[in-house]
Parts: sequence; structure tokens; C-alpha cells
Amino acid sequence: MLVATAAFACVATVTPGPNNTMLAASGMAHGIRRTLPMMAGFLCGLLVLLVLVAAGLGAVLVRLPALHLGLKVAGVAYLLWLASRLWRASAGSDAAPVPAPLGFLAGCAFQAINPKAWMMTVSAVGAYASPGAGYWPSVALLVAVFALCGLSSGLLWSAFGSALRRQLTDPRRARLLGRAMAVLTAASCLLVLD
Repeated sequence: MLVATAAFACVATVTPGPNNTMLAASGMAHGIRRTLPMMAGFLCGLLVLLVLVAAGLGAVLVRLPALHLGLKVAGVAYLLWLASRLWRASAGSDAAPVPAPLGFLAGCAFQAINPKAWMMTVSAVGAYASPGAGYWPSVALLVAVFALCGLSSGLLWSAFGSALRRQLTDPRRARLLGRAMAVLTAASCLLVLD
């Protein structure tokens, strides 16, 4: 059970999605150190969401498709806004500045509208939380495994973005990287809309 849970959590947290795209973009624009509060907020928000889903919020989401749709629309709208900011910032010095990374609290709150986070947590609880008396111990195990995998994934994506930052000395290359991050941020909406 632990191996299957860990495999699911690692794959779910490391694959591209809104959090990871934003971490890479922030690492590229601001460096890993300034991205850490956002990364910690994403992780904390994901773990809180996991516990809330286990406590019954996931069932509410399944029963209210309009709420699920609303979360998707809000998440997509935010990601498209962020992608447009990244695109304009890569255009040159008179364009909009690169948005500052989200802080810890905003990173936590973002998980409420992050459809991938909802899908991950609902799937994890449904598949790996043991029924009956072992339910809450299995949820605690899920939280621990997601904490480790999420931390590793967040550091990986932030470091990836930070490594790209070294390529920003050439203005043309910086523009291409900035626009690539904008396109990836917008493309992460496709993962939300499936």
C-alpha cells in the first residue's frame, strides 16, 4: 500500500500543472529563494485540501457539479491572466513587470481554485484511504507521503526555473524563455479542462 501511495503521490505532484508551472516561472523570474514562500504555501494548501477532502468536502464537490465547474473556470481565468502577464513581461522593458511570486497565504489559498489539486486529493482519498477504523491513519499516511513528494517536486520545479534564469543574460533568449513559460502556463489550462 505504501509503495502504491508513494508512486501515485510522486507522479501526481511532479507532472505539469498550475502549481509546477507557476513554480518554474517564478524560479526563472525571481530565483528559488524568493519562490520558496509560494512553494511552501502550495504544499500547505494541498495538504489542508487533502484533509478537507478526507473529511467529506470531496463528496460535496462530486455532488455539486456546478461548484466543480466554478473552480475550473476560476482556476483557468487566473492561469490565463498570469500567462498574459508573463507574455507581456517578456516583450521588453516597457511591458508589464513580471508578477511577484505569490506569498505563503496566497499560495495556500490558490489550492482552493486549483482543479488539479482537487483532482489529486479526491483521487488519492478515494483510492488510498482505508475504510473503517483504519481510515484516519491511512489519511495521515497520505498526508505524510504527499508532503514528501510535494516538497521534492516543488523544489525540483523551482530549481528548474532558477536554472533557466541563468540563460537570461541574452535578451533574445530571455524573451524566448519568458514567452515559453507564458505558453506553458496557458497550456496548463488544457490539463484543467479535460
